[in-house]
Amino acid sequence: MARVWHKIENGEGEAAFTTSRKKLREPYLYYPKTDMWRSDFVFFVQDVNIHLAPNGSYEEVASSGGKVGVWRGASYDEAFWKAFPYKDGTTTYSPTLKKYDMYNEQLFIVKGPSHALKMLGRGRVTFFLEDRITGQYLVNKNNLQASVVSYDRSVFSKGYPMPFIKNSDYPGLKQISEEFERRLIILKNDGRYEAILKRWLNE
Repeated sequence: MARVWHKIENGEGEAAFTTSRKKLREPYLYYPKTDMWRSDFVFFVQDVNIHLAPNGSYEEVASSGGKVGVWRGASYDEAFWKAFPYKDGTTTYSPTLKKYDMYNEQLFIVKGPSHALKMLGRGRVTFFLEDRITGQYLVNKNNLQASVVSYDRSVFSKGYPMPFIKNSDYPGLKQISEEFERRLIILKNDGRYEAILKRWLNE
């Protein structure tokens, strides 16, 4: 996420997939009102360690002392930063505190969900926080269903739009972003969007 944000700031690209809404990001992005989807985030854990946080809440995971795999630069939600504050005591997401040594000591910074899953398998992290569908897809892909599980409890949900990058030099990008949203709304209203989701998620 940190690398993606660097590209957004410098206008390298036209759109930013999986970039949630944040006031601090608005100077750089054209945000549509319509979400492409909503993600439910849960903790994944090796089944032998599930007793460390029986319900998979922030409070239980924090008090367990276990390492948590997270994306560098990801904003998560307000409750996450209260449970795992930065080393300087900051309890809200800060895009300026990106260095590894600024994160809470329980957090293990990963490149993405595939990296987090590998670290979980090697015992480098005890938990990793990820969108339920993405995480379960990776567990299945790596044949780890017998050893890695997700909690039923969702710690937070977040809507993800498809924002377009203001600093891009692509011509007419604001108008393109408006047309993209108009067509997305049509797809959602006539059922084609839901059919696409069912086709790919069922597979």
